[in-house]
Amino acid sequence: LFNLLTVMVFPGIIHPAPISHAIIWRDMPVMLLTTLLLLWFNHGHKKRMTRWHGGLLILIYCSYIISLFIAANR
Repeated sequence: LFNLLTVMVFPGIIHPAPISHAIIWRDMPVMLLTTLLLLWFNHGHKKRMTRWHGGLLILIYCSYIISLFIAANR
C-alpha cells in the first residue's frame, strides 16, 4: 500500500490533471462519512464491530454504487 502511494504520486507530479466536481461533491463526503462511521464503531467498548455495524456499512456501499449507476445513466 505504501509502495503504491509512493509510486502513484509521480504521474500526478509529472502531468497534473483537473479534478472533477463530482469527485469533490459526491465521492468525498461519502468517503468522509464512511471513515467517521468506522472510527466511531471502533471507538466503542470492546472496540469490536458487530453484524449490525457491518450491515450498515454494506448498505452505505450498495447505496453509493446504485447512486453511481443512476448518475452514469443520466
